Amino acid sequence: MNYTSPFKTDLTKLMESWGLSPREIRGLSQNTKLMKGLESSLKEAIELKKTKEEYIRTQHLAHKDQWVPVNKYSIDGTLLSTYESLTAAVNDTKSANKVGIIRACKGIQQTSAGYMWRYTNEEQRS
Repeated sequence: MNYTSPFKTDLTKLMESWGLSPREIRGLSQNTKLMKGLESSLKEAIELKKTKEEYIRTQHLAHKDQWVPVNKYSIDGTLLSTYESLTAAVNDTKSANKVGIIRACKGIQQTSAGYMWRYTNEEQRS
């Protein structure tokens, strides 16, 4: 004996009343399954991204004793911001990268991402 839920029967009748063939109804059913699968995959991807971001944040905080504070200056030498770490500076300055900021702080290059950079305590790193 095959059991068919009343909901499914009502839904099929409704679709037939709209002029859909049984083949079209099966296609809609398959598309619904596909959409549920995509929704599930999207939720998993979001969770993985949250997990990765949390891991990065935890790792960054675990090395707080190694943080090097840096200052960001405009090209004319005006102090714009002070950051507690290179990572914080990179995260706030979208086009910057750690290597460029370090090279600017050490005087190897003039600027990085359009800003001048200096270690907060110049004697800290040379």
